[in-house]
Amino acid sequence: MTDVGFDSTSDVANKTYEKYFEVGDWENCQFDKCELMAEECKWPYTATKHLTMKKEAPWTVTALTNVAEGYNTTFCIKCSNSVDSI
Repeated sequence: MTDVGFDSTSDVANKTYEKYFEVGDWENCQFDKCELMAEECKWPYTATKHLTMKKEAPWTVTALTNVAEGYNTTFCIKCSNSVDSI
């Protein structure tokens, strides 16, 4: 398994939500929930069991890298709080 990061050379923990979204004020505008969704973010992601996301912060996305037949997938990450979602 490999944590899907956006900067593999970084010494910062893989905080997928911080790297994926541009939010200028993490202190006052944090997400309560992030979900792995199907393409277009309309339904929960069920395309393959090889891609998962932690259900709690930092919502790290993990992809299997030892699948002999390989796989190709498209997904969406939806994060929200009591005010908005992105």
